[in-house]
Amino acid sequence: MIQTAQPIDIDLDHQGPPTRLQVRLTIRPGDLTVVLGPSGSGKTSLLRALCGLIRPASGFIRQGERDWFSHERGVHLSPQARGVGVVFQNYGIMPHLTALQNVCLHGAPSVVGLHWLDRVGLSAQAQQPASTLSGGQQQRVAIARALAQSPHLLLLDEPFSAVDQSTRTSLYELIAEIRMASQIPMLMVTHNLEEARLLADQLLVMDEGVGLQHGDPRSITLKPRNARVADIVGIQNRYKGVFLKTAIDGVAELQWGLHADNPRLQIADKGRIRDQREVDWIVPAEAIRLNDYPKSCTIRGRVAQIRQLGETVLCLVDLDYALVQTLHLTLSQREIRQLKLEAGSMIEFGLDCTMIHVMPGKKSMGAAVE
Repeated sequence: MIQTAQPIDIDLDHQGPPTRLQVRLTIRPGDLTVVLGPSGSGKTSLLRALCGLIRPASGFIRQGERDWFSHERGVHLSPQARGVGVVFQNYGIMPHLTALQNVCLHGAPSVVGLHWLDRVGLSAQAQQPASTLSGGQQQRVAIARALAQSPHLLLLDEPFSAVDQSTRTSLYELIAEIRMASQIPMLMVTHNLEEARLLADQLLVMDEGVGLQHGDPRSITLKPRNARVADIVGIQNRYKGVFLKTAIDGVAELQWGLHADNPRLQIADKGRIRDQREVDWIVPAEAIRLNDYPKSCTIRGRVAQIRQLGETVLCLVDLDYALVQTLHLTLSQREIRQLKLEAGSMIEFGLDCTMIHVMPGKKSMGAAVE
C-alpha cells in the first residue's frame, strides 16, 4: 500500500521570514534521516517546507524526478499534492472517534486502516474510542494514520517526547520494522541526542536554520565539521589548542590547551592548517585506552568526580598541566571496581593520537581572522 519509494532531494536557501533555512541533503528510500538541533535551530521550518506550508525563496524539493518545489521552474505543490505523512508530538488524535476512524480520517478505506492498525499492533483496539487508549497506543494510531495515506515521505515531529521510556523503546522498534518493510523515506526531528544516535541512518545537524553537517552518526561524532557541531552532538572532550608544524613532513604537534607549558601531542599534518594556528580539537571516546596502550601516549590524571549514570559511570579526570584540562571518561561499573576508582584516585590511560580530530578555530595566532 506504500507507493514505490523514491529519494527526496532537498536543496534550499531561504533567507526571509519566518526564519533562515539553508539545507542540502537527500533522504534515501528505507533510511531514517534524523534532524538534530537545539530549539530555534530551524527543524520545524524544514518540516513545514517539506509539507508545502512554507515557500522557500530559492532552491528545490524533488521526489525522484518530480518537483514538489522549484524556485527556478515556478513549482510549489500544495500539501495535499505532495503525499507527505506527518506524525506529530501531541498525536493529533480525535478522542471522540474510534482508533479505526482516526486512521481513516483522511479518506483511507477501512481495509487499509485495519491493515495498518494490525501492523502497529492495535487490531484488537480498532473499535475502541481513542480517548480510552494509552499515550503509546495513541501514537501508534497516529503512525498508522500517516501510513494509511500511502505517503511518499513520512515526517516525524518529535514523536516520542510525550511517552515514557518503555513505551518509547517499543515505538523505536515499530519505526525500525516499518522502515525495513516499506522502504519509505523518513525524516524525524528531535533534540534528544541519544534518540538521534540510536535511530538515525543519516544525521543532519542544524543550528540557526543552517544544515551544518550531515552523514552517518558515527562519522559526525568522530569528525565534526566545527566546534558547534561537536557541541550539538554531545562531544564532551573538546579542547582548545595550538597546531604546530614540525620539521618532519606530515607530522605536527598539538599543544593541549593555550598555555605554552602544556604538553604537546604528535599528530598527522594533512597540510590544511597553518603553523601556530589556534584550533579546537576533540578526543573521541574510543581513542581513550585503559589497557594495552602505547607508552608514548600515556596520560595521567586525578579523578575529580564520579557520577553514577545507571549502568555506566562518568569519571571527570583532571590532568595536572600548567592550565588544568578535564577529561570525561565513560566507564562500566565493572571497570570502576577493577580499577578501584574513587574521587582523588590517580588514573593512567593511553590516548590514540591518530584518532584526534582537529578543527580550525576562528583566528590564527598573530594572524587575521579568516
